[in-house]
Amino acid sequence: MNEELYEAAKRGDSIGVQSALSQGANVNHQNPKEFEGTSLHVAVRGGYHDVVQILLSAGADVNLIDTDGDTALIEAAREGNCDVVELLLKKGADPSHSNNYGETALVAAASREYSNIVQLLSEEDDPNTSVHNKELYEAAKRGDSTGVQSALSQGANVNYQNPEK
Repeated sequence: MNEELYEAAKRGDSIGVQSALSQGANVNHQNPKEFEGTSLHVAVRGGYHDVVQILLSAGADVNLIDTDGDTALIEAAREGNCDVVELLLKKGADPSHSNNYGETALVAAASREYSNIVQLLSEEDDPNTSVHNKELYEAAKRGDSTGVQSALSQGANVNYQNPEK
């Protein structure tokens, strides 16, 4: 059943994933043929949000690593799957974990220029970053140089773009 689960997750087949799980597949099985990756690893690689949600609801360990030291979060960031990165973070994925090559999810996203994921992961480092970014935007809009300096000194991203535009 574990192989069926892995293959269904790899295809993005949510019905196949649910079927394999209901028949007793181990949601955290590490596939020895695929660098000890789990069904969660392949689902995030494919950007299959619904399958990722099913696996997490079934108890998938969000921080399991494969033989390269990659977590599902690193895989999702590397592939540019922002909605999956956000879901994994909400489910407790560790953004500070680095793989065997020293690559974190943030480095993986930055090296591929996925700015939306870089911003999301940067905000994860400091939960107040989004507040500081909004303060920066509002201060700049008002022409308030002291407010701009204050927001930047507190960790606001100088390249922040207002998503409400």
